[in-house]
Amino acid sequence: MVKLLENTFRAVNIGLVNELAIICNKLGLSVWEVVAAASTKPFGFMPFWPGPGLGGHCIPVDPHYLSWKLKSLDYHARFIGLADAVNGAMPEYTVELVAEALNHEKKAVNGSKILVLGVAYKKNIYDCRESPAMDMVKELRDLGAEVAYHDPYIPTLRARRGEVEGVAVHGGRAQEGGLRRHRDPSQGLRSEAHRRNGEGRGRHPQPDQGPHGPGEDPNRP
Repeated sequence: MVKLLENTFRAVNIGLVNELAIICNKLGLSVWEVVAAASTKPFGFMPFWPGPGLGGHCIPVDPHYLSWKLKSLDYHARFIGLADAVNGAMPEYTVELVAEALNHEKKAVNGSKILVLGVAYKKNIYDCRESPAMDMVKELRDLGAEVAYHDPYIPTLRARRGEVEGVAVHGGRAQEGGLRRHRDPSQGLRSEAHRRNGEGRGRHPQPDQGPHGPGEDPNRP
């Protein structure tokens, strides 16, 4: 039960900040600045950061064990269900933001070259289980985008329509020299930022940096 509480606590709070990201976008506010400002309160507030969804083998899965057990006892765990609905919709919402950004530049998703930065479910690991990047890659490809990705920890991604080869990125450019390697992608989408990609300690995410993983503090190891 202790493990379930810890995972459910994070799933619910990640769902809250992900919905706050949607709310701030509609209000023309920066969710990054709002969370950073709230974090200056010296007590009673724990910052969570928005992301493109949940990944891994714990937070997206374990709370449902508790929910399933409670259904057998004729009780509906409302927070778990609501958090799952919000977090589960974030990959699609992120793709919508990409489409809006391209439209702003008078470009369509169809035919665009899109580079996804990071496909692991959190930074500095070799694991992409339940990663929201998988859903985003699929949706973008379904919309006609030519999708590549860069992740120093995951050289090959098994997508639903065949394997996608990772690309090398130096100086902000995708380098040629391998399968599906593109130069000058028309849009870069940061799904997960690893420290080896330039992430450091002691700094808050900036509005133009995109999501820093599944709702976790980017300064957390």
